[in-house]
Amino acid sequence: MRRSASATTARCLSNPGRFLAGCDGAGSRTRRQLDIGLDETDLRKLVVRELGLPRTVATLARAFRETRERPADGRFYLVHFTTPDAEILNRFGGVWHVQSPAGWTVISQNDGDTFTLHAPLGMGTDADRIDPREFVHARLGRRFEMDVLVANAWTPRLTVADSFGRGRVWLAGDAVHQVTPTGGYGMNTGVGDAVGLGWALAGVLQGWGTPGLLRAYEQERRSVALRNRRTAARHSLVRAAVMATNRAELHSERWLGARTRRRIGREISDLGNLENEALGIELGYRYDTSPAVCHESGGQAPRQTMDEYTPSTWPGARPPSVLLADGRALFDLFRRGFTLLRFADHDVTAFVGAAAERGVPLDVVDVRDTRARALYERDLVVVRPDQHVAWRGDTPPGDPLHVIDRIRGAHHGTRRSDQEKS
Repeated sequence: MRRSASATTARCLSNPGRFLAGCDGAGSRTRRQLDIGLDETDLRKLVVRELGLPRTVATLARAFRETRERPADGRFYLVHFTTPDAEILNRFGGVWHVQSPAGWTVISQNDGDTFTLHAPLGMGTDADRIDPREFVHARLGRRFEMDVLVANAWTPRLTVADSFGRGRVWLAGDAVHQVTPTGGYGMNTGVGDAVGLGWALAGVLQGWGTPGLLRAYEQERRSVALRNRRTAARHSLVRAAVMATNRAELHSERWLGARTRRRIGREISDLGNLENEALGIELGYRYDTSPAVCHESGGQAPRQTMDEYTPSTWPGARPPSVLLADGRALFDLFRRGFTLLRFADHDVTAFVGAAAERGVPLDVVDVRDTRARALYERDLVVVRPDQHVAWRGDTPPGDPLHVIDRIRGAHHGTRRSDQEKS
């Protein structure tokens, strides 16, 4: 029999030694039972503020005048369908996404016969009365055979929870953040949460980790959620700007149509394709303030931008992927627990002993590869179970127990550099 989330939460809280991971989506009952609020960015207000009220009003008035299209009310209509018509996207070229100046998007889900259409809905539109097939045909401009799998209205949101949990109940995924699909950060951020929460819970349950790991999880992943929300909002504004350029004559075969297409093409090109090329967001996120990372007091952290990824082992970063000279992937050498990568001959007996004293799983992996050493920047690099850098140095730490306690969550609150203890 299915239990409600509130009943499950109560059962968890009355059963010592157990944790509950609330991965129950945007409407999370678990989050509501914990009385955790959501910080929300109003997307429509953001669009008006960024594009300007006069431009927004002019765009809505023109759309109504030209196509009798009512102003969008924030909702989208989704149609998930299959079709044997191989030309459905090939007519636009070899693409996975087609984004229209009118605001709708078609996504190829399997590079074959399965697609999803998302299109904005106008005010007063009754989604329950929409014929999904006609909805798709009207936007793609042709009729074709299709099988509708799912069709429903939905509302994009930009929210981050005020907290990611407490005590023995912790949250992940859409339960703590929702973003617009622009950039594809929703699922990816949720997977990162699962990895971050998973190793923290494992550490506590296995006895070597402390509750500080769970507090670190919240600090680390909430910072990523906030950054990804800002970026997804930025991409949404670009789409809104594209919609603001749309004109009825875009589809005209007369000379005016050709001129309009060239002009709008230039504007879209100038807006850029960061939504699909934000490598700094996708690969370069870093836990700069984590209490479960040994931070450095000297040096300059690599600059973080949306569009650029700088390979680095700066503490808190995800280390770069590299193929060794013998063909092996360095990531494949990482162990299930902590991995101490040793790129030069250093005596790490005391370091390994400190980990053993605290029961922390730490494996030493020797790597003798010039290119990998250059990328990893230090002779010694400790990688956490979630594949983020916990500590690095060119010599073993002077106080190895301090480092071990820090990375297992026993020290929290104060950012402290292990270099000070060397």
